[in-house]
Amino acid sequence: MTDIRTQLEITIVRPIFDSVHPNGRRDPSLPEVVFSNRKDRAYKRVLDALNSRGAVAIPDELRTRLESMIEAWSTQSFDDAFQPIQEFEIQCARERDLVVAEQSGDPRRVLEVLESEYRRKVAERFGFIELRGIQLNHRVILDLDQVYVPLHFEGFGLSDRLLNRRIPIAELLQENIRGLLIGSPGSGKSTLVSFLAYRCAVGNLGLSWPERALPVVVTVRELKDGELSVEWLADQVGIASSVISTALSEERAVLLVDGLDEAPEELRKQLVAGLVRFTWDYPKTPVIVTSRPSGPPGEIESCLPDFQAFRLTDLTNSEVDDFVDRWCLAAEHSARSDSSEARREASAAAADLKSRIKRSRPVERIAVNPLLTTILCVVHRFLGRTIPEHRVTLYQKCTDALLYEWDRAKFPKDAAVGNLDANQKRALLRGIASGLHEKHEAEIPESEVVRHFAAILPQMGKPQEDALRIVREIRDRSGLLVERRPAVFAFSHLTFQEYFTALDYASRPDQLLGHLDDPWWHEVIALAAGIPGCDPAGIIRALLRRKDRKALILAAKCLETAINVPLDVRKQVEDALKKILPPKDTASANELREIGMTVAPIIASGLLQYDANGRTFSLVVFQGFEYEPIVPILVELSSDHASVFRGESISGFLTVGAISIVVLRRMAETSQSAKRALATVLARPQSDAFLQFLKPWEVLGDDFKPSRQGKRSPKRAKNTA
Repeated sequence: MTDIRTQLEITIVRPIFDSVHPNGRRDPSLPEVVFSNRKDRAYKRVLDALNSRGAVAIPDELRTRLESMIEAWSTQSFDDAFQPIQEFEIQCARERDLVVAEQSGDPRRVLEVLESEYRRKVAERFGFIELRGIQLNHRVILDLDQVYVPLHFEGFGLSDRLLNRRIPIAELLQENIRGLLIGSPGSGKSTLVSFLAYRCAVGNLGLSWPERALPVVVTVRELKDGELSVEWLADQVGIASSVISTALSEERAVLLVDGLDEAPEELRKQLVAGLVRFTWDYPKTPVIVTSRPSGPPGEIESCLPDFQAFRLTDLTNSEVDDFVDRWCLAAEHSARSDSSEARREASAAAADLKSRIKRSRPVERIAVNPLLTTILCVVHRFLGRTIPEHRVTLYQKCTDALLYEWDRAKFPKDAAVGNLDANQKRALLRGIASGLHEKHEAEIPESEVVRHFAAILPQMGKPQEDALRIVREIRDRSGLLVERRPAVFAFSHLTFQEYFTALDYASRPDQLLGHLDDPWWHEVIALAAGIPGCDPAGIIRALLRRKDRKALILAAKCLETAINVPLDVRKQVEDALKKILPPKDTASANELREIGMTVAPIIASGLLQYDANGRTFSLVVFQGFEYEPIVPILVELSSDHASVFRGESISGFLTVGAISIVVLRRMAETSQSAKRALATVLARPQSDAFLQFLKPWEVLGDDFKPSRQGKRSPKRAKNTA
């Protein structure tokens, strides 16, 4: 009986190789004997690979792939380093288990092999992340676990906002089988989906899901329809439908839908309807959906009423520190072969950047989500461990660093984008940004990007025919303009769209003032006030003449970004702010938080004289940033037992004192004076429930755990700090 190897050679390998002309594609400079030896080795490698599968019959798609590969290989004179043959060998070896399982006639065994291979592919796709922006000539791919920083969430209730309750992902998933996770661009939604999928795939969950949870990831921007049947899901992720249906019947499937907001309106309706049907059909299957805020407030949350909505919180100071540590270490490891030297350099770079973030409110304001913190890391490295503190200058340096990405060695020498300098690239993007902003949009079809580039390039002395090449050359890059979904582009963060629009409008403030009534333009106006050549005093005066609260808040934002503002204009803003204090509700408190360092001294000076509600919502303002002079006032208020929230509902009443302690606890993570003050305040008896919520031991040590509360003296508490 002929063995498998011989049958494979006779029926498959020899006919395919014979169909390739022996010398027609050979490099003429290559000696005949070298070409012949290479072809013999190629023949044997293909035969060995097919033999490793353990079967004579091969699927049609595998044969087609083999024929195409050998044809392409022949054009490279059967070079030994031909990458596709290495991948083909691995595929054949992996398919052996499936062949053996199919030959056994045991359907369960076949399912196990198919699921195992699917898990491998999920781990391979989602278990790694590319470290971008460090100006190397090679791609840096890292294990996701190396750089992933755990994310936290908050509910949409009033108590969640006031108490700043942050829910770790493990707790959220344990308590909610249906979750809608909403976060701003760059907040880490897609990375979280990757992390969850990877952990499921490798069986290392640390979550409440079943041990053999099978992740099914649906990336919305890649969809053409949203039927959400078992067969549809199998087609989306490239797996046999029997694997998914088995996991669903055994209640161990997990559905992860990433980017609901990225679906066009009709597709979104179809997808939402599909999700509703799916949750009815499989009520015990966890379903997690991510989205950016979209439409009017509450719209995206209301489209899935059976899902509990949560908002991704900004990174805390300690999480930013952790992120910076991980990024710097990964960057140095990618650039240095000496691991001990890499650790030393990473430690020094991270320490410097963390100190710069803490010293500057504008810099700290940027470090609120993983994308923007990454850009800070890039700028810090790009500028040789310096970083500007003025917000507009900081954005300029961020865009400079990302524009530099276009010039890296990944582009071929004849790339059209390499012929543009930074100012020309900036000019291209300004027009895209302002055009989008004028239409109240954040995404633009590729065809419109090409049309815009083609119109601008001749003004720069460049051929308009380069427009499409430039768009294609920057596709899928960690730059400023990225492909959000197929053939649709957007700025990597709305901040950069606003900054480039401000650049475009700074020289025409009269047109800018025409947008004063539109909140969509307020950040653009504030940024324009800080751009050289603009007239910030004129903008601020125009805003003050409106005698409107929102206009006043915007005037204060302009005051913060502007470089030179006359003293009389500054005083007019401060006097007007005094008239709207204290804040009366969470909405007004959140408005004031946006102008924190401008309004903080004014609030602090009157805080003790405000009524209970005024004191409460003033404290909400100070939860958004660190203002050291408030610490002694917080200590004084910590004994204030006045109940709050008149006119607003909340489950359970709080006191001004409790909220003062919450603000102190947050500040104690980075402020030594707040840490000492917190220890002094907590020397007084507190309820165990309040301490469990506050978790002061995380900053003050184990002596402040509830079991020890009341067993220490004020003196010891003070010394502990």
